[in-house]
Amino acid sequence: MTRILIVEDDAVLRASLAASLADEYIVHSEACGNAAVQFLRHQAVDVVLLDILMDDGDGFFVLSRMPGLAPAARVLVVTGVADVAKATKAMQLGAHNYLVKPVSLYAVKESLRQLVAMNAHESTCTGRRGLLAVACR
Repeated sequence: MTRILIVEDDAVLRASLAASLADEYIVHSEACGNAAVQFLRHQAVDVVLLDILMDDGDGFFVLSRMPGLAPAARVLVVTGVADVAKATKAMQLGAHNYLVKPVSLYAVKESLRQLVAMNAHESTCTGRRGLLAVACR
């Protein structure tokens, strides 16, 4: 089963997302970037659902550490920051999608499904050569 880490400082939203996703995924949540980095040092995840603005260790802090902690994990940013420069920075640091709050649960779930499908496609194609490798692109 796909493992998701939710990093969100709003306790109500964090709990709501965790409860809404628990039927489809193994969900863990953290309230801040520092706690998320500590969690990722010891646990593997497939997708990180990440807020950008948090009191203790922002989302950019987490994104900058992802290559060393969870290089295969996909990152979905869900934030209240509707800023093109910040969205661009998040994508440059490795985010795969950027959704602005308020966002529907449907949009979050659909984006997660796409990221999980990307992971599945990539793991299926790992180690393929020749024509099979071309088909996986």
